[in-house]
Order: sequence, then C-alpha cells, then structure tokens
Amino acid sequence: MGEMYEVTMRGWHKEKHEFYYFTLEDLARDFFTARMLIKPALLRGDLIVTQYSGIVDKYDVDIFKGDIVAIGEEDVPEKANCEVGFSEGRFVIFASWLEKDNAIELRAYKNAVFVNCIEVIGNIYESPELRDA
Repeated sequence: MGEMYEVTMRGWHKEKHEFYYFTLEDLARDFFTARMLIKPALLRGDLIVTQYSGIVDKYDVDIFKGDIVAIGEEDVPEKANCEVGFSEGRFVIFASWLEKDNAIELRAYKNAVFVNCIEVIGNIYESPELRDA
C-alpha cells in the first residue's frame, strides 16, 4: 500500500491571479481563510483546484497537478519541460517525447529513473510558456 499524506490542494484564482493553498480538513473545519476566501471562490467558479501529488522535487518542493517540471540529469544542459497531470487515477508527466499516450506515471518515473532529476520550474497558470520550452 502507498504512503499516506495529507490531501493538500492548491486553487488558482482566475481573476486575482494568485494561489490559495488549503487542505480538505481546512474546508471541513471552516477555518477563516476557507470560509472567507476559498469557499466563496469555489462556489462562484473562480478557482481552478489542483491536488498535491504526494511527491516532491529534488529541492523538496511539493509537486502539484498543473506544475511544469524540468527533467534531466545535473550535468545535462538540455532538460525536458513536462506538465504534471492526472490520468487514470494517477499523477503523470505529459511530454511529447514520451511514448504510450505521451504520459508516464510521475511516482514511477521519479523512483526508477531520475530520483533527483525532477525540478518544479513553474506552472501552467503563472508561466504557460514553459510548456513548450
């Protein structure tokens, strides 16, 4: 069975162009931030909510759906930028150079191939141009 982690969410506010970070427990307990910012924005459809993958990059930065990660070894100057997504019940990396539907499971990729070679460099909301870099 997989490792358990707190379900952390990140909401991109479409009008304010900023992120709100919260847990499902925050919403359930009706904390001030949840009651005054997150819940109203959710009800109005102003938030795009993404979930923490349970995986961190080589600098211990949390990786969320919608993040752009650079993948490559330390001594390789050209790294591939990939979008983190969610497909068929798992977090995946989408990249045109990958075979089989252009996606690979994030956890399997990090554990088996490049243990310390994944770095969050942005996200599709604040820096969408990184997707094509």
